[in-house]
Parts: sequence; C-alpha cells; structure tokens
Amino acid sequence: MSATLIAKRVKDVVEITFQIPHPSEDGQRLDAKGKAVPATFIKQVLLKIDDRVVADVSMGGGLSHNPSLSFKAKNLRSGTRIVAEWVETDITLPFGAKPPKDPDELKGKTGQIQTAAP
Repeated sequence: MSATLIAKRVKDVVEITFQIPHPSEDGQRLDAKGKAVPATFIKQVLLKIDDRVVADVSMGGGLSHNPSLSFKAKNLRSGTRIVAEWVETDITLPFGAKPPKDPDELKGKTGQIQTAAP
C-alpha cells in the first residue's frame, strides 16, 4: 500500500484527504513469544500549501493502523501545490515503559506525498 493524497473541489472549498500506510504500534502489545512489539507511530504531520505550513499536527501511539486525515482549505487556485509530510518514531521500548518526555528523542523516519489542487 502506498500513501494517497486526494484533493476534491466543491465550489470554493478544497477537501484534502490523505492516508499514510503505517502499522502504528504503541509498544504495549506482546508478540507470540511474549516480547513487546516495538513502538512505532506517526508523531507529526505537516500540511503545506505552496511551501507554507498550514497545519502542524502532533500525534501519539493511540493512532490507528494506516491513519487517514482530512483538511479543508478555501480559495485555492487550481494547480496550487499541496504537500503532506509526516515523521514517525523509530524506537523500541520495554513493555509498560513510557516514551521519553522530549519528542525529539524519538528519532524518526519521514515521508511525503504531494498533489495539485483541482
């Protein structure tokens, strides 16, 4: 599954919807051998319109698998560049351990998808 980004126009409003393929584990689940499944989740999503950040969303381990997000924007020109970027965690925590308080300690991988406004 690859990331999808869809922009639909209804009059002067563009609805921007995207889905990020991601397993989203909170680190609390045990595998068949009784070991903690490593925590890995989307921790931040940025939505940019013409290289300007219009939404900065912080997330946590309670996010579902393959999360979908939706935003609405008014008065976008046709062809306007829309970019969704995300950062995921890449940590392993022992079962029951709490994540570090400083989110910068959660070194993450990044992803990006883009489209143009209809």
